[in-house]
This record gives sequence, structure tokens and C-alpha cells, in this order.
Amino acid sequence: MNLKSKIFYWYIVFVLTFACLALIPTPDKATLSKYHLSPTGLRLLDLTLIIPEAGIWFAAFYGSQKFHRYSQLIKGGKDGPHIAKLSLGLLLLSFGLPIAATLSGALNIVALHQPGFKSASVIISNYIGIIFPLLAFFWISLGARGLGDMSRTRPRFSIANLVVLSVFTLGVVFCCLIVLNHRTLRTTYGLSPQLVMLTVGLPYMYTWLLGLSAIAELRAYTLKLRGVVYRKGWRLLILGLASIILVDILLQYLVTLTSWLTSLSLNGLLLLLYGLLFLLAGAYIVLALGAQRLMKIEEV
Repeated sequence: MNLKSKIFYWYIVFVLTFACLALIPTPDKATLSKYHLSPTGLRLLDLTLIIPEAGIWFAAFYGSQKFHRYSQLIKGGKDGPHIAKLSLGLLLLSFGLPIAATLSGALNIVALHQPGFKSASVIISNYIGIIFPLLAFFWISLGARGLGDMSRTRPRFSIANLVVLSVFTLGVVFCCLIVLNHRTLRTTYGLSPQLVMLTVGLPYMYTWLLGLSAIAELRAYTLKLRGVVYRKGWRLLILGLASIILVDILLQYLVTLTSWLTSLSLNGLLLLLYGLLFLLAGAYIVLALGAQRLMKIEEV
């Protein structure tokens, strides 16, 4: 991103807003007591999480901007409309990260001053976290399908079946975790197990299906592309998208294990959080590298 980019200014606004929402409110006394921290110590720990999260947002915004630039360069070609749909999906994916985090932080502050709003804030935050990935992978899947139709390529029958079987298995395990941990999940989701599976579990499963299907479509499309460098750019992009989906699946699994997460020591919890941030950062960096490579090829 360059200083003249509108996306860069949006990025700065989101980072500053999120940092203020996380650091300005008075720290929760229960959290301070549980982990034996001072208010200053907790804010410093929060800062060690905010900084890598801001780095992830930067990689996501950078990648989506580069791919948008690539889509503009080839918009006159026969694959232009389909690449534009992919670009829109990546923009939604990148903007969804800070929007969800910022709105969740704002809702938490409201809940601190209005305890009766706590349950509603949890429910709204969870649904905000669902809607952006769902919309993003919907458009990504449309673009991938369009590229497949245009190039007359389709994933092999075995690959298509593997995608469906994987999502089905992941969904069954996800629903089982919700049922097994239903007593503690009311705090996490603010809903009954049945509603969690219907309004949270199913949308996530559909998102995973869209994402993995799009990856299979893009992989089949890239096999017919000419040029080693061009294929490498697409492969990096596909690897980044696949990694993002896998990290999201892991994250949703962990969210269902609330009782286990709350039993972790501070060091164990931080190690887990840093590990997730590291994986997510790697996924978006790979995606950004792929988008940058594609853009540079067209600019030559």
C-alpha cells in the first residue's frame, strides 16, 4: 500500500480505532485477579497482541489492493469479469478483519456500561464475524467458477468429492464439539446449542464449502495456464486462501473449547494466541505475495 491509497487510510483508521477500544477502557478486575496482573501489565500484553494483528491487517489490505490493481489491468480481457469477482471477495475478506474486531471492541465497551446488553453484544459480534467471510468466499467462489467455465476446466471428480467429504467431516466434528460443550458455550455464543448449530455452525460449514470448492476450481484453472511465473503467482494465492480457511476452521474449533481455554495458564493462553496470529499472518503474507506477483507480471 502507498500513502496515496484510500485503503491505506482506511487501514490507519481501523488500527487506531481498534487500539483505542482495546487499551482505553478500564481493565476487567476478574481478569487482573485471575492472571495476577496490574492494569499496566494487562495493557502491555494487549499491545503485544494488537501489533501482530495490525500486521495481519496490513498484509490482507496489501494483498487485496495488489489483486485489485491486477484486476484493473486485465479488465478488458475475457477473464476480466471473473477476476473482478475474486478481487471483490478479497476486499471483503481483508476489510472484514478490522471491521469485525473494531465493532466487537465497541460492543464490549457498551456491555461494560450496560450489563444487560452483554448477551446481545456477544451474539452480534459472532454474527459479524460470520458475515464477512461468508460474503467474501461467496464472491471468490463465483469468480473461480467463472474462470472454470471460461477455460472449460473442472476439478477432478475425486477432488470434488474430497472437498464435500472434508466439509461434512469438519462440520460433524464442529457440531459434536458444540453439543459436548453446550454448558459453557452459552457464554461464548449467547445462544442455545440448537441455535448455535443452526445460525453459527451451518453458515461456517457453508463458508468452508465455498472456500474449498473455490480453491479446487482455481487449482484446475491454473493447471492450464501458460507461463511458470504466472502459475506460481496463482499457486501462492491459492495456498494463501487455503491457509486462511484452515486457520479459520482451527479457530472455530478452539472457540467451542471455552472451558479448556479458560483453564489455561497465562503463558499457555498467550502461546496459543501468538501461534494463531503467526499462522494467520503467514496465510495473508503468502496471499499478498501471490497477488503482488500477478500484478507485476501484467505491469511488465
